[in-house]
Amino acid sequence: MTSLAFAALLASLVLLPAPAGAQDVVGEVLSTVSNMTVEQQTYGESDGLVLLSWINGTRYTVLELFIDGRKEAELDGEMSEYRAEGVAVGERVFGLRGHSGDLVSELVTVAFIVMPSTPLSEPVAGVSCSYFPGGGGTIEVTWSPGADSWSSGVLEIGDGESVEIAEGADSITVEGVGPEVPEFAIYFLNAEGYYSDRIVPVCALRSALFRRGDCNSDGTVSISDAIFELNHLYLGRQRWYCDDACDANDDGRTNLSDAITIIGYVFLGEIEPIGMKQVCGPDEIDDFLGGICECPF
Repeated sequence: MTSLAFAALLASLVLLPAPAGAQDVVGEVLSTVSNMTVEQQTYGESDGLVLLSWINGTRYTVLELFIDGRKEAELDGEMSEYRAEGVAVGERVFGLRGHSGDLVSELVTVAFIVMPSTPLSEPVAGVSCSYFPGGGGTIEVTWSPGADSWSSGVLEIGDGESVEIAEGADSITVEGVGPEVPEFAIYFLNAEGYYSDRIVPVCALRSALFRRGDCNSDGTVSISDAIFELNHLYLGRQRWYCDDACDANDDGRTNLSDAITIIGYVFLGEIEPIGMKQVCGPDEIDDFLGGICECPF
């Protein structure tokens, strides 16, 4: 073959049309959402409120939400959770698909049964609540295990604050709730994605009783209380429950001087500081600092 003929053949190959579909594989593939979960928060005979959450695979401009294959909403591409109200009871399929410019991700779907009532009817039993005044106000909610297992929980206060309850916990304490018992409720969530109904315990008012200097709440004032306080202050170890018990010198603060006061009280026979008595009782000068203060039996 002459060089001229070879050049003509090469030119014809270059000008051949691309195979059908070849243009479809050129360019970026848009990542899908991941870790998509569905949880039912409230219940009704015909519908319920469902919370969807997910992790975006990339920066989307728009997210399409589908329920049972029908597009229900277009969401901001930066959203990572959505509350779907009035979802019909029964088996539903939730889907999400992301858009970025001309690119579209694949549809990710999760099947979930919307219940008319919670299957988590007794997550806990024997619920009780105590409210401690002073120090900004503290509530303590305690319970014993119920008939239904749960994997996590949450305490919601009326102003929108929420505190997570760890699996297996038998109590939760929230400080700084105000001068009166706030509106609050606790919920529990099982591994299948169903919340319990609202639990709203009635809180009993409890006076703050403590033994000043008994920082580790073991019932006595000893060198171990000074060590316990120093370990938290300087080594970040376990924190005390009752601030006033650790405020040994009753100056309204918990710091190094309290540990020194305890050491002086135990070993040097120094005159007892204000309020340092081997008895359990309330703060005599009414400057409660906060915490869960109760004398051990």
